[in-house]
Amino acid sequence: MIMFRQLSIRRKLIFVLFMAALLAFAAASTAFVLFERLTLEKRARQIMAPYAQLVSVGAEAAVAFEDSALAQEILNTLRANPQILEAQINLGDNRVLARYGIRPFAKLLLYPTKSDDVYVHRDRNAVVLVQNLRDGAHLYLAMNLDEVNRQTRNTLLVFAAGMAVLLGGVTLGLLAALQQAIIRPISTLARTVEQVRSRADYHQRVPTTGTDEVAQLGQSFNAMMEAIQKHEDAQRHHKDQLEETVQQRTAELLLARDKAEAASQAKSAFLANMSHELRTPLNGILGYAQIMQQDKRLGEWQRAGVNVIRQSGEHLLMLINDILDFAKIEAGKTSLFQDDVQLVQFVQTIVAMVVVKAEQKGLKFICDIAPDVPQWIRIDEKLLRQVLLNLLSNAIKFTDRGQVMLQMRVTPSARLRFEVRDTGSGIAASELETIFQPFEQLGNAQRRLGGTGLGLTISRQYIRLMGGDIQVESLLGQGSTFWFELEVPMVAATEPATAMTRIVTGYQGPRKTVLVVDDVAENRAVVADMLKPLGLEVIEAANGREALEIAQNLLPHLILMDLVMPEMDGLEATLHLRRLAAFQKVPIIMVSASVSDSDHEKSACAGANAFLSKPIDLNALLWQIALTLQLHWTYALPRENPSPEPETAAPLMMPPAEEMEILHHLSKLGNMQAIQQRAAYLAELDPRYGPLASQLSLLAKSYQSKAILNLVEQWLKGNQV
Repeated sequence: MIMFRQLSIRRKLIFVLFMAALLAFAAASTAFVLFERLTLEKRARQIMAPYAQLVSVGAEAAVAFEDSALAQEILNTLRANPQILEAQINLGDNRVLARYGIRPFAKLLLYPTKSDDVYVHRDRNAVVLVQNLRDGAHLYLAMNLDEVNRQTRNTLLVFAAGMAVLLGGVTLGLLAALQQAIIRPISTLARTVEQVRSRADYHQRVPTTGTDEVAQLGQSFNAMMEAIQKHEDAQRHHKDQLEETVQQRTAELLLARDKAEAASQAKSAFLANMSHELRTPLNGILGYAQIMQQDKRLGEWQRAGVNVIRQSGEHLLMLINDILDFAKIEAGKTSLFQDDVQLVQFVQTIVAMVVVKAEQKGLKFICDIAPDVPQWIRIDEKLLRQVLLNLLSNAIKFTDRGQVMLQMRVTPSARLRFEVRDTGSGIAASELETIFQPFEQLGNAQRRLGGTGLGLTISRQYIRLMGGDIQVESLLGQGSTFWFELEVPMVAATEPATAMTRIVTGYQGPRKTVLVVDDVAENRAVVADMLKPLGLEVIEAANGREALEIAQNLLPHLILMDLVMPEMDGLEATLHLRRLAAFQKVPIIMVSASVSDSDHEKSACAGANAFLSKPIDLNALLWQIALTLQLHWTYALPRENPSPEPETAAPLMMPPAEEMEILHHLSKLGNMQAIQQRAAYLAELDPRYGPLASQLSLLAKSYQSKAILNLVEQWLKGNQV
């Protein structure tokens, strides 16, 4: 069928006509054969009837007198006709009177004695004629059909030859007529269509004669070509106009593109310069704020002022980072840097950063961490921290009364779910998607202060980059819930990088020399004032060329290298130092006000051991110094003696039932601040409650609300704790 469809119309017609002629020939031949077969008995009777009549007349006397010899003599006369195979005369009682045969048949097959009947014996290629005689006797004649069949075959061959000639002539005539009436016009039409397709020449026409369907097809094609030609002429004219317009618009777009690229480059340059210029003074502000925070001589009022300075500087730094992060998202340059993170400690650190703001507004802060969350995961710690801080800060910002809750769960699909709930002002349904647009801020003018309107935009992009999405549900006047789910791999526990929360006073071992290279004198002074009180010897250089000379003369143990400097920048200076045998293993920490990922990569390729961004974080700087120089810091004694660890081996002394009811109520509310105050009250109430108060205080500081609730409920149920 597939091959037939692929044939040309001419071949299809030839095939159809040939098959029709073949079927007609087969039908005629079959009809002829059937006719011959049906008339076989009639023709056999015509041949055998004279012999049967002759024998029956001569056998009358033999039958009457039952004379076998006479009957046999009469039957022997049939030898003159070789087609007569056998003959037999049976008496009325079915006794054989005489028998004749030219073939050695054991017995003549007797057929029912029906008068003048002819029976065809197909197995023996013979026909038997039954002739009635007197007194119930019968004559049986068996004739060979070979001659009859030969005549039939000859007749059939002549008939078939005639039919073949006739059908062949008719087929050729029909084919010629169809060739003229259908095939040739259709072939002409097909060639014309191909020329139109290949050359797009719509002036082509096909000749048409007559009024049949093929002629109508050609006329329709010509009419279509005329319409297409008119349309093509109109299109060509319109195209010429469009090309002229497109050329004009293209020139305008190229000019606009060049302007946009120039504006984008100017924006990038402006942001980079703005970041650098803002981070440079912030480095001095935050640097000296950190130095002053470690001064024991400050009073509470001075310490509070320094804290305000540092918090204000960090807030400004956060705004700068938001703008830069948004620019990176727009440029599609944000990427993941995954690391092993101790999850609970990570979340508790974030909570410690925001709980103060919540307590300042009189809000209850609840941190609910399910017991089945993994201890260690692999994730981009920086991006996740920024997202959680943004969601929690927004929740506190837009909540005036009630509570803010951070909840962490493992879903049935083994995904980690973070959820931030508040009882704040809520968000209208029409604004649930608007809040994720850049520079969109809700609420009154007072609430809009202190932000860029980029926090949720950046947070959603970060979560999508990590394989999730931020969802939100909210009701006006009742509060909002933001949540997201992440599929994060669990990893084996590793040694955590403990943050330095104690005041460093010095280090153990021989004295070390640090070369500080920066073209800004204030930046060098900040680093020097950070390191000199710790016993480190600090030498300074104003650019890379000067750093090379000083380093080769004094051989410092550590180099803090600024990235961007006149005369010779930090990358070139680092490359020169690494080529010198004496400095191939000297640690070099690159410091820069730029936070571009490419600067990190360039610094690593140049040979830097680490990278710190400005403003310099004192804890991060001390951590890198300890890591690269293998130093062991010494710490100052805490200002107040810490609460003793509770004895866990002995049972805790429980206060009266009414005090436990108060603790139960506070733990259900998740008010960690109130629980700490109640624990202090219990310690003053009776020294025997000291271990319980210490344990409650420790649990409240780490926001283990469920652990506190379980502790209290066990006592309320009458269990020994």
